[in-house]
Amino acid sequence: MSLEETAAAAQKGNTYELPASAGRWLAGVLTIARHEGRLLIYSPLTLIFQVWFLLALAILIFLVAEFYATDLAAFDLQWTFLPWVSLIMVPALAMRAFAEGPGDRGLELTFSLPLPISAIVVGKWLAGSAVLLVTLALTAPFAWTVAYLGEPDWGRAASGYVGAALLLFGFYAIALTAAAAMRDHVTAYIVGLGALTLVLLLGWDSVTRFATSEAFAPLITNLIMLSPKHWLDRMAEGRIEAAALAYFLILIVLPLGLATQLLEQRRSGQSYSRAFLGLALLWTGTGLILMLSAARLPFFLDLTEEREFTLHRETMAVAKNAPEGIRIDFFYSDDEAPIPARIRLHATRIRNLLGRIAGYSRGHITLVSHRTVEHGEAAETALTAGLKRVPMTSGESFLLGAVFRYGDRHGVIPYFDEARAELLEYDLALAIDTLSRPKTPKIGILSPLLQSSHAEAPRPGLAIIEDLKRHYDVAVIPHFSDTLPDGLDALIVIDAAVLKQQMLYAIDRHLMLGRGLIVMLDPYPRFNLANRVVNPEPGREINDISDLLQHYGARYVGDRVVGDSELAAPVTGTGGRQLSYPFWLRAGREVLSKAHPVTTSLNELLFSEAGRFEQSGYGANWRPLVKSTERAGSLPRSAFKDGGSEELAARFRPEENKKNPAVVAAALSGRFSSAFKGGPARAASGDAKRDHPTHTDRASVFVIADADWLFDPMALQSLDIGGRTLTRPLNDNAAFLLNMAEMATGNPSLIGIRSRSRVKRTFSLIEDILKEAQQRYQAEEAQYVARITRVEDSIKGILDLTGAKSVEELPDELAQSVSELTTKLLPFRRELNRVRSSMRERVETISTQLTAFNLIAGPMLAILLWACTRWRRRRATGAAEVT
Repeated sequence: MSLEETAAAAQKGNTYELPASAGRWLAGVLTIARHEGRLLIYSPLTLIFQVWFLLALAILIFLVAEFYATDLAAFDLQWTFLPWVSLIMVPALAMRAFAEGPGDRGLELTFSLPLPISAIVVGKWLAGSAVLLVTLALTAPFAWTVAYLGEPDWGRAASGYVGAALLLFGFYAIALTAAAAMRDHVTAYIVGLGALTLVLLLGWDSVTRFATSEAFAPLITNLIMLSPKHWLDRMAEGRIEAAALAYFLILIVLPLGLATQLLEQRRSGQSYSRAFLGLALLWTGTGLILMLSAARLPFFLDLTEEREFTLHRETMAVAKNAPEGIRIDFFYSDDEAPIPARIRLHATRIRNLLGRIAGYSRGHITLVSHRTVEHGEAAETALTAGLKRVPMTSGESFLLGAVFRYGDRHGVIPYFDEARAELLEYDLALAIDTLSRPKTPKIGILSPLLQSSHAEAPRPGLAIIEDLKRHYDVAVIPHFSDTLPDGLDALIVIDAAVLKQQMLYAIDRHLMLGRGLIVMLDPYPRFNLANRVVNPEPGREINDISDLLQHYGARYVGDRVVGDSELAAPVTGTGGRQLSYPFWLRAGREVLSKAHPVTTSLNELLFSEAGRFEQSGYGANWRPLVKSTERAGSLPRSAFKDGGSEELAARFRPEENKKNPAVVAAALSGRFSSAFKGGPARAASGDAKRDHPTHTDRASVFVIADADWLFDPMALQSLDIGGRTLTRPLNDNAAFLLNMAEMATGNPSLIGIRSRSRVKRTFSLIEDILKEAQQRYQAEEAQYVARITRVEDSIKGILDLTGAKSVEELPDELAQSVSELTTKLLPFRRELNRVRSSMRERVETISTQLTAFNLIAGPMLAILLWACTRWRRRRATGAAEVT
């Protein structure tokens, strides 16, 4: 029977239906989808839906969350607010699908169609999903804005859009089910809103805290996996997981199946009010089981530009080369519902990553997972092995760590800090590689910043040294020692301007024996004020460490501090104003050596008031690691004694350095000759002189013209957990130190893993505009800053001469003089504020324009699209009437 005949039979009241074959069913689905799609496209309500959807999303991103304050060229804010906007808007789109109003016989007509109810439901879902997909595509102005301001990771963006589309499809399926269950529009909207709210909030910490019963702990632990926002967040990170796809498939299919059953009962005239609760519970229970099962699927596609979620080849090599018999005991608390959901997910990621690494080991690595309960045997074993309980704000605590064993050797990660998630793969690979080594390399640190006790206890402000201790056997050498300990594989010298002659001889001997050397000198130490008095200057005689370095091939230039307007880092000046400070160098990939393994994978380093090194021409291979751009300049180190950041930034002037950029860090290799030529009698014992080669071809030397980059404010954020200092990197400074240490000790196998950290994608356009404005107004700003400084110095001089602590304590005549000077400051400060406002004027203009563009562009695109469809419909209708 043809389609026309079946339609005619339906008009006569017959109940004939198409054969239930897949082809006919699909044809019915497409027929309904086309019909419903036309209704939605031509409906003014759809236009209103799209306009309000896009406008609300833009308002939340740009006005509520202040998108520009994030300084990140990313789509995170869009994915944060999209579920909540969808929560309100999607039920409004779906509420009329099956609900009936007074005199409305649309559903009766739908039931009379010779089609299965399932085809009608799926067809309506496809039509609504298409509208939602178009609405999501109309967020293109925001994508253009992000691309205009910076360089986003388009792989992450694409994965996020896929996740957002799936979330909208799932929301629409649930809203359709609410429309099928209720008989009027308003009730359908309210029920759909409530169902979506429950689904969206499912698994959030604020919800799971109410369910603390141990009987429900396993379910509560996995609740977050039932929230679509959880899976959207994971996909927005740049990975499309099989578990996420399976979850959204279930989220779509099960509500549509429930809607089909409800409509079947309504079409047959049966009252389904009693059966509704049972059906809902049945389908919900089935969905929970399927979703929790799907969440264990391990397969995923990594779309990130940096391949952040793919095992590094060096990690796989570590696993494959691991000796047989390594055992990893992974301990995690899994019985306490108050544990934050993000921590439970972090534990799942760790367990999965450990399983993947063990899978590459060809059976050499055994992974054993232990779910611990408080005061249980597994928990006691973990605490005895060195794990630490992590306290929570609720007063309880949890375990999340691992013990690595190989024979009689073992290592411990006492707590997998979520803040170090980016370095998780490196931490695991390092723990396995450390067990595989025949011995742990030994590194000596020679510096006035450290005391012997810091070999065991942390040194406040230098948490980066704790990172070094976790990887190496570290020996802290007293600053005024005569000799170095035996067995050092590498030596790190930090800001040690004054050393004994015997120690200089010992350092030279250390290098001539083919061992690594890392030296850091600083023209203006910010965190070691005592060393500002002494500044080493290389000469012909071997009197300090700079003389040794000059003999090896690197001449230290520490009488001037290097600045660079292209690398200027944002700092906070007086009054909380942010400015680009050219003497804090934020060295990105463009100035890092791509040819040397120490820096080839780094993304960004930060240096503070650094000097520079020059090649001294002594024959060693000279490899610049970090150098300035053509916009570099310098000021005498004496200018920094009393100058503030604003004054110094105003005084900065770029110099032409295209052919000879300033080298902040460099690597030396090749042939080194001894600086002592056998050594003076006073410098070493006879045994030491006999065991002092005159040259070597096996050593490596690294030089850095700054020492402040090691300190916490420049490199790391530290966290004390159970007496151990754990760290979170702020940039790649810690990776830079560890990379040099591995090269110096002759074990560079893990450099690529550690250096593969996430690129921070900032608003590069805004940074360029601010730098350009600062350069344009620099002379005028410097003029007013100098005037203000002179007046303030005069006021300070009066107070110093009289010994007064404030102006009120001065005699009347002097107080009057100070008042006059203060009055002189007002026009200077006013003009300075005008200049600085001018610097940000273009940025504020662009911000305002882009905000207005995003508020208007999406709704205007929706209106334009609706107008085009109306015009096309009128044109098609007119052509049909003429025919």
